[in-house]
Amino acid sequence: MASGEAGAGTVTLRRVDVDRDWVETEATWTIWKTSNNWTTAGCASDGNDRAAATSCTLSYPGGFSTDDIVSDHHANLIADVQDMINNPSTNHGWLPVWTAGTVSIALPAHPTAAQRPMLIVSYTT
Repeated sequence: MASGEAGAGTVTLRRVDVDRDWVETEATWTIWKTSNNWTTAGCASDGNDRAAATSCTLSYPGGFSTDDIVSDHHANLIADVQDMINNPSTNHGWLPVWTAGTVSIALPAHPTAAQRPMLIVSYTT
């Protein structure tokens, strides 16, 4: 990850619920698509708007250098990715939940390519 603030932090990833087929052009803090409210604003209801279990927890030591985000092997994350592959209709993405510290991630459309978020998956067979 190439963007962030100086402070360290922790981020958990939770899958957006399979029943929340949210619409990017309609979703807001309070609705996931027109006339459909999140149970709790901001997709914040565990087991309703987002998965009750976390997919993984990421530690962010701070700074702006590549490879700042650190995560170890997470069985839930692997299972979630496999489910998204096997059942594309259940893929509504992950919701990052900042649980400690101050973390800032640039949007994918950030004008500086080096500041855009990037997911790198390393695996062994």
